[in-house]
Parts: sequence; structure tokens; C-alpha cells
Amino acid sequence: MSVAASTTLERVEKLIALSASDREEEARTSAMLACKLIREHKLKVVGGFLPFPIPVIKMKPSADRRVMIAKFDGSCRCCQGAYRKGDRIAWSIAQGPIHLSCNGGAR
Repeated sequence: MSVAASTTLERVEKLIALSASDREEEARTSAMLACKLIREHKLKVVGGFLPFPIPVIKMKPSADRRVMIAKFDGSCRCCQGAYRKGDRIAWSIAQGPIHLSCNGGAR
């Protein structure tokens, strides 16, 4: 692998890691830039292995959290487990979607 390719992969990895930021604008911009680099360099994203750990975010119960029906498939921000469209989840703007069992006593 060339030095340029290695540098590009490192940038993509760092941008993907930043896309998990608590700061919404930073997360959105990082994800967009990672996608742009992947398209420009015609990289292939393969599942099953990530060269960096995905952070597990421990959630605390929150008064602004709402129990709702998931509109899309997704993953819990607390345990990283999957949930499906139609499942009941807890959600807040600040913390995102989590399983009701991870919520510590949803309303």
C-alpha cells in the first residue's frame, strides 16, 4: 500500500471515529467528509472489522427522553445492540436512541 493510500485510510478512520461525537455538527461534518473521501478514492467498505474500537456510551436516565416506536432500523447508543423498525425505544435529542432496557427505567 502506498503512503498516500495509507494516509487516506487513516483520515477516513479518524473521520469515522469523529462521527460518533456528542457535538452534532462535528459528527455530521465528519461523516460527510468520510463518505466524500470513500467515494473520491473508490474505497470499498467491508464489514466485520474496524481498526479502532467503537465507543460504548453509558446513558443516564433523562427527563427529556421520550419512549417512541422506532421509524428505522438502528443501533442502541448505550449497548450497540440492534433494534428494528417498529420496536419501542427511548430517544432524546441529546443522547439519541437506546433500548428501553438500557434506559434505567423509561417513563
